[in-house]
Amino acid sequence: MAHPTKLGSVQVTQYLTCLVCQRHISASTQALALNAIAFLYNKFLRKPLTDLPEFRRPQRQQKLPIVLTKNEVKSVLNQLEGSPYLMAALLYGSGLYRIELVRLRVKVLTYARRKNSLAMQM
Repeated sequence: MAHPTKLGSVQVTQYLTCLVCQRHISASTQALALNAIAFLYNKFLRKPLTDLPEFRRPQRQQKLPIVLTKNEVKSVLNQLEGSPYLMAALLYGSGLYRIELVRLRVKVLTYARRKNSLAMQM
């Protein structure tokens, strides 16, 4: 293994490519490695890396949201009873985050008019 002062942009590019191809690291880990190497060369070795040949910055893959069909939602809700059912139905129907649901308290509940007034407990 050679000392970093004796390595150039080509070797750095090869190392970063090796991380992706052989160790199967994520895009964010590769970006972190690149930033760490650039910091080492710029601040400690005072030998800034010039352009890195044939190196493309990794792009994070977009995560697609998982969406259930109406029948799948009904199937899940039919498996629940009581408080878990109420909580799951509120999450699904209102779009609340889980933490918002846990902090939720019923302020006024009128069944006759089918109106529910909910307030966040602070």
